[in-house]
Amino acid sequence: MIHSSPAPLLPFWQWQPPGGIVWSVEAPLRRGFLWSMCAAGWLTVLGSTFLIDHFDVFGLCQVWLRLRGPL
Repeated sequence: MIHSSPAPLLPFWQWQPPGGIVWSVEAPLRRGFLWSMCAAGWLTVLGSTFLIDHFDVFGLCQVWLRLRGPL
């Protein structure tokens, strides 16, 4: 039986970092804009996790209800 988990081993083993600078922003105003957009993206991801019930996502709700027993 072949599993999919060994599939990425060859690319991971042969991976080489790119040489040189991939891209650069020298202007301070543009650099600040990019950093603020990055921070806004991370805050959006963090904030969106609070829109869902963490107890349900991690399976804790089912465990809690099982421990409480029938009503």
